[in-house]
Amino acid sequence: MDCAEIRPYLEPYADGELGVDAVVAVDSHLAECAGCREQVARHRRFRELLRRQLRETAAPELRARVAGAVRREARRRVTPWMAGAAAAALLALVVGLRALAPSSPPAAVAELVAKHVAFSRIDSPVEFAATDGAVLRDWFRERLRVGVTVPDYTPAGIRLLGGRIADTDGRPAAYLLYEKGRTLMSVFMVPGEVFAPGRARTLSYHGATYYEVDLAGQRAVFWSDRDASFGLISALDEDALLECADRLRALRAAEPRA
Repeated sequence: MDCAEIRPYLEPYADGELGVDAVVAVDSHLAECAGCREQVARHRRFRELLRRQLRETAAPELRARVAGAVRREARRRVTPWMAGAAAAALLALVVGLRALAPSSPPAAVAELVAKHVAFSRIDSPVEFAATDGAVLRDWFRERLRVGVTVPDYTPAGIRLLGGRIADTDGRPAAYLLYEKGRTLMSVFMVPGEVFAPGRARTLSYHGATYYEVDLAGQRAVFWSDRDASFGLISALDEDALLECADRLRALRAAEPRA
């Protein structure tokens, strides 16, 4: 699809409103087109700006009058025991909601999870099928002009399926897909990006710090290192993901800086 054909899909894509096939088609186009990537990024920045704007509020004098009237009416109608019961119920509700509230993932990580789920539902989730890490590294270097670390997880029974270029917040990202049995694991590398941890859980593994969130039935472990950010996403257990993350981090640390 060319730019004219893809343009009507850019805003729904940025808003997460497209189906799986359309997401894959837009992703493939964005991997090659900097102009359309910028349009997606601009739309996302605009939506974020709108989201952050304060809602219009009443004048302070009016708010004070209304609040005073509410308090007076509450004192007139509520007996002391009712007030105490209401306060206790409210406290229990707040504590319960805090306990149930999930961790809030960074927007970029939530987008990676959505891509992992979307790609896993199509017949050919990889753009370039490869079981040889060196071949896949060469393909990424030709397409992205950056070095991509491709770990070998075969000793753990996790085999490489291939990769694709995926758009993430207007940036092209390297997406590697692995499989253990019938469980897929996505490894994303986003050059030039730093993932803010948000309210994700902080984990320490072999002396390194990682962040973890659970979203859409998937577990995501992510971190930022040198000039890129990384995310591992799968339904595999936490120990397996951390071991894979540690392997990737060690390999990358051993590679010469470009």
